[in-house]
This record gives sequence, structure tokens and C-alpha cells, in this order.
Amino acid sequence: MKSILFLIVLTTIGAGVAFFFLAQDEPPVVSPVAPVVAKTPEPNPRTEKTTPPRPMSRQAPKYPVELKKQGIEGSVEVRALVDSSGMVLSTEVKTSSGHESMDLAACQAVERWYFTPAESNNKPVEAHVAVKINFKLRAS
Repeated sequence: MKSILFLIVLTTIGAGVAFFFLAQDEPPVVSPVAPVVAKTPEPNPRTEKTTPPRPMSRQAPKYPVELKKQGIEGSVEVRALVDSSGMVLSTEVKTSSGHESMDLAACQAVERWYFTPAESNNKPVEAHVAVKINFKLRAS
């Protein structure tokens, strides 16, 4: 038994539409086959051991001169992205001191720190860590 397959093909040459009729001896045989999909196991927080990055070497921030002269103290919480080798890739202010120069000094200091990297299942991984930097003046 022959079946007829009707195709419409739009062509840009001559802006025309071409119609094709194809005769087929038998319809194609389609066997239902379930696709094979490899699933990555979901991480299990109960069995997966994760440790955060820990500072190994720290450099003190430079106290902004104008704030020091005015006797202004404060603290900045910095969020740092630490790579799997312990280097800081980026920083951002998580909680501001309210003074842009103090926030900038805190971020610049943390960018020069070195960390033991975070670990997940005993393998070093990239991770974020929050660090609080306090700016305190010494009492005279």
C-alpha cells in the first residue's frame, strides 16, 4: 500500500512556494524506545562533607586618612569568592560601614588575603566566605 507524503518548502529564490508530493511504499516503522539519560546524583547534605574557606594569611586594611583624622570608626562585612587554590577571585561589600572609602579599603585588604580552600568531600572547591573587617582607632 502506498501512502503520500505532502511537504511544503518555502524558498527565498523568486519568493515562491514549492509543493512536493512524495510517494512512499510503506510508512516508516517507529519503535518506541525510551531515551537513555545519565543522571548526576543529587548532592546529599547529610553525607556530603563541606568545609568553608579559612584565612591563612591576612593583611590589615589601610585606614582611610580622612576618616582617621575625623576619628571615625566602623566595620565592613566583605563577601569574597575563593578559588580551589585559596586565591581570592572577587570581593563585594555585604554590609557597608556607611563610608565608601572604608568599604573600599576593606575589599582591597581581603583581595590580598590567602585562604585554605573550601572542601567538598575532601576535594578543594570554589566557595564564598564572609569576612568582617573592623576599623578601630587606638586610644591615646
